Amino acid sequence: ALTIRLALQDRSGQGITLGNRGMMYARQGEEEKAAEAYEQAIDIFQELGERGNEKAVARQLNKLKIKRGRFLDALTDYREELEGEEELGSEQRTARRLFRMLGRLAGEPDA
Repeated sequence: ALTIRLALQDRSGQGITLGNRGMMYARQGEEEKAAEAYEQAIDIFQELGERGNEKAVARQLNKLKIKRGRFLDALTDYREELEGEEELGSEQRTARRLFRMLGRLAGEPDA
Protein backbone atom coordinates (compact mmCIF):
# COMPACT_ATOMS: atom_id res chain seq x y z
CA ALA A 1 0.00 0.00 0.00
CA LEU A 2 2.82 2.40 0.83
CA THR A 3 4.45 1.83 -2.57
CA ILE A 4 1.20 2.75 -4.31
CA ARG A 5 0.67 5.83 -2.12
CA LEU A 6 4.24 6.95 -2.86
CA ALA A 7 3.72 6.49 -6.61
CA LEU A 8 0.50 8.53 -6.42
CA GLN A 9 2.24 11.17 -4.29
CA ASP A 10 -0.62 10.81 -1.81
CA ARG A 11 1.02 12.28 1.32
CA SER A 12 -2.02 11.90 3.54
CA GLY A 13 -2.42 8.30 2.41
CA GLN A 14 1.26 7.71 3.13
CA GLY A 15 0.75 8.96 6.66
CA ILE A 16 -2.29 6.74 7.15
CA THR A 17 -0.44 3.72 5.79
CA LEU A 18 2.57 4.40 8.01
CA GLY A 19 0.30 4.76 11.04
CA ASN A 20 -1.33 1.43 10.19
CA ARG A 21 2.09 -0.11 9.69
CA GLY A 22 3.08 1.15 13.14
CA MET A 23 0.03 -0.54 14.69
CA MET A 24 0.86 -3.78 12.88
CA TYR A 25 4.46 -3.70 14.13
CA ALA A 26 3.30 -2.90 17.67
CA ARG A 27 0.96 -5.90 17.67
CA GLN A 28 3.82 -8.10 16.52
CA GLY A 29 6.10 -6.84 19.27
CA GLU A 30 8.37 -4.97 16.83
CA GLU A 31 8.38 -1.88 19.00
CA GLU A 32 11.33 -0.09 17.40
CA LYS A 33 9.86 -0.48 13.91
CA ALA A 34 6.46 0.62 15.25
CA ALA A 35 7.93 3.78 16.79
CA GLU A 36 9.75 4.60 13.55
CA ALA A 37 6.58 4.20 11.46
CA TYR A 38 4.55 6.30 13.91
CA GLU A 39 7.16 9.07 13.89
CA GLN A 40 7.22 9.14 10.08
CA ALA A 41 3.42 9.35 10.00
CA ILE A 42 3.40 12.17 12.55
CA ASP A 43 5.95 14.12 10.47
CA ILE A 44 3.76 13.80 7.38
CA PHE A 45 0.60 14.88 9.19
CA GLN A 46 2.41 17.86 10.73
CA GLU A 47 3.65 18.85 7.28
CA LEU A 48 0.11 18.65 5.90
CA GLY A 49 -1.51 20.35 8.88
CA GLU A 50 -3.72 17.31 9.49
CA ARG A 51 -3.94 17.83 13.24
CA GLY A 52 -6.55 15.13 13.87
CA ASN A 53 -4.51 12.42 12.18
CA GLU A 54 -1.33 13.67 13.84
CA LYS A 55 -2.94 13.46 17.28
CA ALA A 56 -4.35 9.99 16.63
CA VAL A 57 -0.93 8.60 15.67
CA ALA A 58 0.77 10.47 18.53
CA ARG A 59 -1.61 8.74 20.96
CA GLN A 60 -0.55 5.37 19.55
CA LEU A 61 3.12 6.34 19.89
CA ASN A 62 2.52 7.40 23.50
CA LYS A 63 0.84 4.06 24.26
CA LEU A 64 3.91 2.36 22.85
CA LYS A 65 6.20 4.53 24.99
CA ILE A 66 4.22 3.59 28.09
CA LYS A 67 4.41 -0.09 27.16
CA ARG A 68 8.19 0.28 26.81
CA GLY A 69 8.42 1.88 30.27
CA ARG A 70 9.11 5.39 28.96
CA PHE A 71 6.45 6.99 31.16
CA LEU A 72 8.10 10.40 31.46
CA ASP A 73 8.53 10.70 27.69
CA ALA A 74 4.88 9.83 27.17
CA LEU A 75 3.73 12.30 29.84
CA THR A 76 5.91 15.07 28.41
CA ASP A 77 4.48 14.49 24.93
CA TYR A 78 0.93 14.45 26.30
CA ARG A 79 1.57 17.66 28.24
CA GLU A 80 2.90 19.40 25.13
CA GLU A 81 -0.11 18.24 23.14
CA LEU A 82 -2.51 19.62 25.75
CA GLU A 83 -0.75 22.98 25.91
CA GLY A 84 -1.16 23.46 22.17
CA GLU A 85 -4.87 22.70 22.10
CA GLU A 86 -7.62 25.28 22.09
CA GLU A 87 -10.63 22.99 22.51
CA LEU A 88 -10.33 20.35 25.22
CA GLY A 89 -12.74 17.97 26.87
CA SER A 90 -13.23 18.09 30.63
CA GLU A 91 -10.70 15.30 31.30
CA GLN A 92 -8.11 17.02 29.12
CA ARG A 93 -8.71 20.38 30.85
CA THR A 94 -8.24 18.65 34.21
CA ALA A 95 -5.02 17.01 33.00
CA ARG A 96 -3.72 20.36 31.73
CA ARG A 97 -4.47 21.99 35.10
CA LEU A 98 -2.66 19.16 36.89
CA PHE A 99 0.38 19.53 34.64
CA ARG A 100 0.43 23.27 35.32
CA MET A 101 0.17 22.70 39.08
CA LEU A 102 3.01 20.18 38.94
CA GLY A 103 5.05 22.66 36.96
CA ARG A 104 4.52 25.36 39.56
CA LEU A 105 5.54 22.93 42.28
CA ALA A 106 8.70 22.18 40.28
CA GLY A 107 9.44 25.89 40.04
CA GLU A 108 8.44 26.44 36.42
CA PRO A 109 7.14 29.92 35.56
CA ASP A 110 3.42 30.18 34.78
CA ALA A 111 2.63 29.95 31.08
